[in-house]
Amino acid sequence: MSAAQQYDILIDYRDDSKSQRKQFDSSIISIQLYDFSSTKQRPVMDIHQSSRHNELIVVSYGSKSNSYPMTKGGSNDDIDAPGLVCVWSNLMSTRPEFIFFAPSPVLTVRFVDDDSHLIVGGCYNGQILLWDMRAKSLPVHRSRLAGSGHRHPVCAMNLSSATNANTTDRSLGVVSSVSEIVTCSSDGTSCQWDISRLSEPIETSSLPTISLSTDTSTSESNESSIQVTVSALVFGFEDNVKYAVYGTGSGHLLKLSYPYRNNDKITQIDAHEGLITSLDIHPSSRPLYHNLLLTSSLDWTVKLWHLQSSESPLLVFQAPSYDYVSDVKWCPVNPALFAAITSSGDIVLYLLTKSTTEYVERISVNKAYSDSNTITPAVSNTNLQSLASTSSTAAALNRLIWSYDGKILFIGDAKGLVHSFEIQDHLLRTNPGDDA
Repeated sequence: MSAAQQYDILIDYRDDSKSQRKQFDSSIISIQLYDFSSTKQRPVMDIHQSSRHNELIVVSYGSKSNSYPMTKGGSNDDIDAPGLVCVWSNLMSTRPEFIFFAPSPVLTVRFVDDDSHLIVGGCYNGQILLWDMRAKSLPVHRSRLAGSGHRHPVCAMNLSSATNANTTDRSLGVVSSVSEIVTCSSDGTSCQWDISRLSEPIETSSLPTISLSTDTSTSESNESSIQVTVSALVFGFEDNVKYAVYGTGSGHLLKLSYPYRNNDKITQIDAHEGLITSLDIHPSSRPLYHNLLLTSSLDWTVKLWHLQSSESPLLVFQAPSYDYVSDVKWCPVNPALFAAITSSGDIVLYLLTKSTTEYVERISVNKAYSDSNTITPAVSNTNLQSLASTSSTAAALNRLIWSYDGKILFIGDAKGLVHSFEIQDHLLRTNPGDDA
């Protein structure tokens, strides 16, 4: 069957289709599902929205198997490639616009903002890959496995501009030109890359061995030196100086200047009782929100920190049903709103102007699909039946992002599905007295 027979080019994708969608009593207006046969049973590892073409998101996927083999490159010209990257459009959720292959599961992925055709990803085998939408499905550039770059899974990636990141308003969907790509692997190695020459990093630095307390029950401090295992990374600015905050497998936060130099000060915070799954610095440039950091962990909690004034959390939120918290993100529009996702398939919304102890909304992804009228027209009955048949085993939610305008939450799960939830406007509105 040809593409013209398969897809109706006369379908009206304009937003006036809202009238065909069921209005929820909760904070959701409508749901859309991004589902494709090649992504089934591939865990979603990362999601990113294009700042130039806001209708596009890029999603990276892991391997279909439960194990992640350390592959050594080579050509992957079939759909069974260990890693997969798909570019989706919210105008057509039945198939991706582009499909790219990788020799290893792609753990982190980003659009390159100063060239909307380029996508960069970091892999489980330590490689950095670059794809071009104008080329075929294989990477056009890649780092050398035998080079001086990463030799462990790339767990974080940051594309930053020459200007101070706090002057960029993420809600406008506009980001200035990229000046550097920074990646971090699980062993604490950070690399800075030139996108036109990925064979070798421009600069490489490693976290030092950290002394962590192993016994707090006695007055005498027992310390042991361990090699840090990095699980998350974010960057911020303080007095126009760039700093990095690392989340570790032991539950510690490490704040240090970037790039790190020997004898630089390292601020160590005993943040969580389990692995830190994600970090997110507040996107607002207003002084009131400066240095506010959200952290999530496998210890069932989300914590709010002020990095400059305290080494104790400002607020602690317990996950419903004591589930692992996979990801947490600030809303780019309402500075008091953030969302977290859990291993049991729940989306949890927190609004600090309403409560500093409890969530304002808990949404079960599987239950949201129980009524076919809540699904946007782009989701087929076949997909709905497939979801209904697996409703008894909710998929763990892996990754979360907000759209730049704050109206949509994109959620990726462990079964290869990407869900988009349109949020009610009343949650996005701010009042003059909210900052108080």
